[in-house]
Amino acid sequence: MEREVWARVAEVLGEAPNRVTVHDGGGILSYEGPEGAGINYILYYKELGYLVFEYKMLTTSDSMEEIIEQIVQEFSAVFAELSTMPDIDYLVDELVVRVMIPAIQDSKRVWRESMNISTTAGTIRNADWKNPTFELVNALIHYRKFSDWWSDNNEGNYLVLPVTVTEDDGSAKFIVGIE
Repeated sequence: MEREVWARVAEVLGEAPNRVTVHDGGGILSYEGPEGAGINYILYYKELGYLVFEYKMLTTSDSMEEIIEQIVQEFSAVFAELSTMPDIDYLVDELVVRVMIPAIQDSKRVWRESMNISTTAGTIRNADWKNPTFELVNALIHYRKFSDWWSDNNEGNYLVLPVTVTEDDGSAKFIVGIE
């Protein structure tokens, strides 16, 4: 299962180059290393039907809307590919993607977990991935820049923006933030 998912996801997103794991001063795990984006790892918990993988994403902008549009575009392609796997809805109940986005800290580029994308295999199998939509909920609608949201909300050096992918009238919908 892991190998097949790895092959399909890497075909869409690419594989991250080797990286070096470091700890910042606060004891928070970060990734420092090459500029390259791609999938880092996959874990499949067969007994739980739980699949998780990590993706290093290079953003092309600091615009909140453009980053979310990039997420929607890239992961619609990933989920469309996974929807063609035989028995995906039998083998996986829940799928979570940890998205790492580079940040500058002490003049070094480090990779920080910035978003968690979660969905179900039923959504992967049944949603139409051709015309996905997204919705920013609650306070997120007031942020034009991702870095501003991060600065305003980052307490304790750990902050993850939740992204839930659902099916809305047959189409995929990415809900960004906490409802």
